[in-house]
Amino acid sequence: MLSRSGPLNLISRSYHAIGSFQDCWEVIFVSALVAVALSFPYFYLIGSVKHLGKRIVTFTLFVIYVLIVLVGVFFLAAIFVTLKSAGFPTDWYTENNLFYERETQSDATIISICVGLTLCLVSFAPLGIILNLSHEFEHTHELTYATYETVMKMQSMLVVPPILALLKYFTMWLICSNLMTICAVGTFDDYRIRVEDQLWEGLSRTYNFDATMIFGIVLYLYSGFWAMEFLTSFGQFIISYCGVLFYFTHKKDGDKMYLPRVALDAVEKAFRYHIGSIMLGSSWMWFFRLPRLWLYIKDESTLHKDSECPWPFSCFNCIVQTLGGCNDSCRGIKKNRHKKKDPHKAVDIWSKNAYNM
Repeated sequence: MLSRSGPLNLISRSYHAIGSFQDCWEVIFVSALVAVALSFPYFYLIGSVKHLGKRIVTFTLFVIYVLIVLVGVFFLAAIFVTLKSAGFPTDWYTENNLFYERETQSDATIISICVGLTLCLVSFAPLGIILNLSHEFEHTHELTYATYETVMKMQSMLVVPPILALLKYFTMWLICSNLMTICAVGTFDDYRIRVEDQLWEGLSRTYNFDATMIFGIVLYLYSGFWAMEFLTSFGQFIISYCGVLFYFTHKKDGDKMYLPRVALDAVEKAFRYHIGSIMLGSSWMWFFRLPRLWLYIKDESTLHKDSECPWPFSCFNCIVQTLGGCNDSCRGIKKNRHKKKDPHKAVDIWSKNAYNM
């Protein structure tokens, strides 16, 4: 039985989690600025240097895989605490494992083992994506280079990411700040001393949450997700508008074509003609992002007959491809791994949108 003050007790820790929003805004703001600043040289490098994008993505996934495995092994080491293995630094381990500070030793051991097993299972996702990307990245440089050349001819698109990042940051700040206020609605009971059937005010008090605010909190959360998804959909409309306009613009051989104000034109067209469609689509598209993310990770992390190990682990290709071929056979996939999805699935229908000009 977990203690009420444990880190996994949602009821006792939820108020602290929501209240902690006020402590992380500086870190998130700096992280957003660093991410936007690094995106420009990253975009330039993957567009100009062949296969650099593959190496960067593979290295990042490999680091994620190693970190997840190391953390999982750390928590699985709680088995040695139960077995009381000689030579294992039990005192050091219990001091650095936070579960042992909040739970009894038996509960902390069970939680640690469960977390370790979960992390080890999760680590197969980045590992599978690495093995699949080694094959699928072979012909992507032409696409990234074409994208780089296109954006360089529509340089106003480079202003969109930092503006959207700042808008999303301040929108999230406003949503979370108001959420803290809504979740704090309640009453304080400080008349807790009873003397001759009369209540008197004391030094201690209890807080009682107003349960009638639950519906309002749910509605507010829905509105917050809607607002964040609106900014994402608005940015996607700008990208779609610029890409389609560039594709259908007549080009002559030897002529240099530049569309310097195309992003501003996209913003104007969005507010003039498509703002209702963007708001309508963003009202539900956010709900399907997690299922789409899960389906993507499941499909891309599953080995197939074309999976390959990156250098210098190419010697294991025979093992990986054999396992991938067996997996394809079990799933009934003979020739084409990417089977046509059922168009009637809700995840495919209601999570896609097209903004016409």
